[in-house]
Amino acid sequence: MASVLRRAGYRRSIYDESVFFTDRVLIAVYIDDIIVSGADRAAIREVTSLFANNFNTRSLGIPKVFLGMTIDITGPQIKLSSRDY
Repeated sequence: MASVLRRAGYRRSIYDESVFFTDRVLIAVYIDDIIVSGADRAAIREVTSLFANNFNTRSLGIPKVFLGMTIDITGPQIKLSSRDY
């Protein structure tokens, strides 16, 4: 996956090897769970197409939980909570 993302122009975070980014999209990977985030919907569609063209994937839509964190998206706000963890 890293080589596919690098060829598409994504950089790997120096702080966490499971995080890839461009100036428009952030991707967090944990084994076979991936979350894609960004304000540019076209860029998000591009990266989801990149995944679909290179891997066997399926979209689960907007996440409510990721790696034990509850995600609450209300308008422009995103709240993360780990109180159930």
